[in-house]
Amino acid sequence: MHVALMILLLLVLPMLVLGGLFVALIFDLGLFFLLLTAVLGVITIGGTYLLSLGIRAMGWPTVEGRMRRLELIEEADQEDRHSWKLLAEYTYEVDGRAYESQEIGFFRFKWTMRGAEEQKAELERRVGPDGAIRVSYQPGRPGRSALLPGVGQVGWWWVGTALLLTACSAAAAAWFL
Repeated sequence: MHVALMILLLLVLPMLVLGGLFVALIFDLGLFFLLLTAVLGVITIGGTYLLSLGIRAMGWPTVEGRMRRLELIEEADQEDRHSWKLLAEYTYEVDGRAYESQEIGFFRFKWTMRGAEEQKAELERRVGPDGAIRVSYQPGRPGRSALLPGVGQVGWWWVGTALLLTACSAAAAAWFL
């Protein structure tokens, strides 16, 4: 779900910024920066939520799971730009109920081949010879899990940059209003 939220924000943000630019050209820059501050604020709040989820996951209980599939997948878009996705499918059981997941961790995006390969190698080191792997799960919501609890560098950069841009945009809005 959180990936869908991030994709939605990445699709909606350019439309809102272009709409805000149109408003700014017709009316004034203060209104544009006010709109931009609101959009960036939403992105900052969403990123902070994911960041806190990753940090809390470090304290979640763990169970032994089974890795069913660990594969590096190359994807290309219409412009022939390549990105790599690490697919990890695993199962685990909590209180007698079986779960399946593909969640690796929170804010652990790897778009480069090298980054995805490093993440795959890290998971391979954690997988036992029989496919056993430790799975962290959220208490009270055991269907939410992570193989690598914590937050990757992307998370810290994402939230820090969004916070800085929000502050700059708010200052510009105050200046022009």
